[in-house]
Amino acid sequence: GSLVGIAPGAEYYLAKTEKISRSDTTSQWENRIEEDFLVSALEWASRKGVQIINISLGYGGDVGYTKGMMDGKTAISSIAMSKALDRGVLPVISVGNVSSRAVDPNVGDTTLNAPADAFNVISVGGVIYDSVRKRVVLSSSSACGPSADGRVKPEVVAPFEVIAADEGGRLVYTSGTSYSAPITAGVLALALEAHPSWSLSKLRDKLLETAKPLEDIPFKPNFCSGYGLVDAQALAFSEPLEVIPKKGKLLFLRIYPNPTSGSRFVNLKIKSMYPSKDPVIRVYTPFGVLVKEVQIKGEMNIGEWEEYKLDVGDLKEGLYFVVIMTENGKAVGKFVITRP
Repeated sequence: GSLVGIAPGAEYYLAKTEKISRSDTTSQWENRIEEDFLVSALEWASRKGVQIINISLGYGGDVGYTKGMMDGKTAISSIAMSKALDRGVLPVISVGNVSSRAVDPNVGDTTLNAPADAFNVISVGGVIYDSVRKRVVLSSSSACGPSADGRVKPEVVAPFEVIAADEGGRLVYTSGTSYSAPITAGVLALALEAHPSWSLSKLRDKLLETAKPLEDIPFKPNFCSGYGLVDAQALAFSEPLEVIPKKGKLLFLRIYPNPTSGSRFVNLKIKSMYPSKDPVIRVYTPFGVLVKEVQIKGEMNIGEWEEYKLDVGDLKEGLYFVVIMTENGKAVGKFVITRP
């Protein structure tokens, strides 16, 4: 019954770097001095030990920057962000919004804003769900790269349209790459929690490596969707988890028909929330006597129900317990065999 963010258990530090000087708060005061505020916030966050920062703002033509200046070496905010990773901070930055976009992803149009043009950051574009074509597509309002010196921008894309809480705590429908970036930052926080030994550089590389290309833009990287859509599950499970969740099950089991009503087979539906292979199925009597053991060869797909047929034709009528064993967990169920 409540809105939950991507990484609700993370520790957050908030910094306000934008200045609004007019009584009409819908009119923002844009000036390059705000970049100095942003750099100060970055330094402050670094001192606090912050590892991942989200930046949902940008500086472009409104402060006098041209496309040719989007090289990661001109804007003061971009210069600072380019040094952040070496100092233990990974910036995640919204690439920016445009009124409309119709551009070849191979060519791009360099509509991004600083500091998304920085080196060694993760700049994030936006995607929406096309209900007509039933697929995820790039938002026409998501800015494109490349950087002025030809680097791939954005690095990845994430949802552009979201439900968020406004200043008054009300849930509202809103959109922009300003939401794509924090979604990505949250995914990175979860992955880092699962893999505390990963360096931030490895975390960044893994994010790009596991991103999924869009159906409409199957090649990667490109200058509009980068390396593709952020895939939280693929990122988290790209290597065996270093931290196993203390709460929640990792393996689920469903059994049918139950009772068997004379059927020779019992269907076992198994879902693993962790990479698993070669599950072992063991069947016991209520007295703990092992009466059947079967090993299923092959990999189990994470988070997907997979079905196995268990031959129980050689078992007598009665109650049985079935245990599914993997290297990372087990699930227990029971079924009843009846004979006509």
